[in-house]
Amino acid sequence: MEIAPLSSTRQPPKLPIEVWESVIDQLTFPNSTLWNVRMDLAACSLVCRAWVPRCLFYLFTALTLRTDEQLLELEYAVLRMANIPGLSKRVTVLIIHCLPETDQSWVSLIPLHLPRLDSLTALSIIRFDFTKRHPNFSAVYRAFKVDALEIAYCVYSRYSQITQLACAVHAKKLTVAGQARPYLAPTKRPGHLPLVAVFTLELFVLKTTWRGLQDVSNVWRVRSSVQEVQLIIVSHDSEEINEYWDPPGLLHGDAPAMWQRISALHHDMSLFYQRGTRGFGHKLGPSVSVLRGTDVLCSMRLYHAGGFHPDSPGTFLHLLELAFCGEYPRIIIDVLRGVISSDWFVHSVVLPHVHDGIASQAAWEAIDDCLTHARFAGLLHCDIVAHNEHRVHVEKHPVIDMPYRCLHEEYRARMPRTAARGFFRCAPDVCALRRVPG
Repeated sequence: MEIAPLSSTRQPPKLPIEVWESVIDQLTFPNSTLWNVRMDLAACSLVCRAWVPRCLFYLFTALTLRTDEQLLELEYAVLRMANIPGLSKRVTVLIIHCLPETDQSWVSLIPLHLPRLDSLTALSIIRFDFTKRHPNFSAVYRAFKVDALEIAYCVYSRYSQITQLACAVHAKKLTVAGQARPYLAPTKRPGHLPLVAVFTLELFVLKTTWRGLQDVSNVWRVRSSVQEVQLIIVSHDSEEINEYWDPPGLLHGDAPAMWQRISALHHDMSLFYQRGTRGFGHKLGPSVSVLRGTDVLCSMRLYHAGGFHPDSPGTFLHLLELAFCGEYPRIIIDVLRGVISSDWFVHSVVLPHVHDGIASQAAWEAIDDCLTHARFAGLLHCDIVAHNEHRVHVEKHPVIDMPYRCLHEEYRARMPRTAARGFFRCAPDVCALRRVPG
């Protein structure tokens, strides 16, 4: 009699590769560019050869080249894209992260070594030394056409070194973190910031200190295609994340003159826009925003109310919003004084929440003086920022000093001349900014 073996030598059934690929697909939720997702995909790529193509299919959506061993990572990327059909079409983001005090000549060779990246939309260059770039650097990078270009914490002596690259890649959005080092230039000057040379540019983002912004504001040149400028104030120019922000830093130097240049920038952008805008409908025009992190300290925007026929220019209204600087009344005063000294006429002002704990009587009077100045003679609307779905960070129930029932009532008492023009009106019992019982 034949005795059956106690254990079977048969292999367990194999799942179809489509099942494993579906599992890998689930790992990419919510975004394959997130660091933890990329780490999981990298681990999966080491399981077996059959998993590699699917993992690289997602990993190569954001291609990062960072090495101090010359061309190793670059050669690896080129080899992978040559061996896996269609992989080069997956690259949408290219990140070039240089290490300081190392040979960076390989950066100039990247467009020459990589295959054509038809899907590329964003290029980020970090800690690269533009003062040592190859003479044909910008010409070589014309091989890339991107929507967004980021220059982060790089060494550059002249602003033209940045704008030449932005022009070469046809960038629509340009983000610059850090400031120029003019002492490295032969002339010891950074030159102009010629955004006017980047014909495709629509959005310009600058992350710098308040002092750095003062330097840049003296040399920027903006063309008509730029629709939005974001100026993000940081405590210092550093790649390290630092949430500490020194509000008095916005008070150093001649702050009203700084705000005057920012107002003049928006005025110039608006003039270009008004000359070429016609037709029906309502839409928002050019804007300039000054931010502290994600909070907008000051926003200047043009609003276009279309005419009644296609050739009508319609009506243009200039909007000024001061949403997140209520804790620093001096900033409110400096912004308003900067507007007064510019050529910008404002039609609408939105003020932040202010109370006696942070504002003196002199501050209230200074704000009242500004809003009744001749520069604000065309003011049609003046109100207080309120919490809504677009301003989730605005406090829903602001501090209201006694004996006032709502913030509008307090503002009418604190700024009588502005209130006399018909502003800050409300019904205190139903006002959205009324005092909350208890």
